Amino acid sequence: MTPNLKARAAEWAVGRPVRVVVPTDARTKCLAKIMFRLHDNGVARAEFVDAPTTMGGGDKR
Repeated sequence: MTPNLKARAAEWAVGRPVRVVVPTDARTKCLAKIMFRLHDNGVARAEFVDAPTTMGGGDKR
């Protein structure tokens, strides 16, 4: 378990929801793996939200 995950696990275990920012093209299988790992650490609720688009015009070539 990463230090950041360990530090927040106690908050999540008492019901505080987790917000997971994911790319819009993330596959359901990947999201399920994330949720299983969170659940193993006491998380009962999670909200998956789309990652913000890049600001400033996107691709810089």
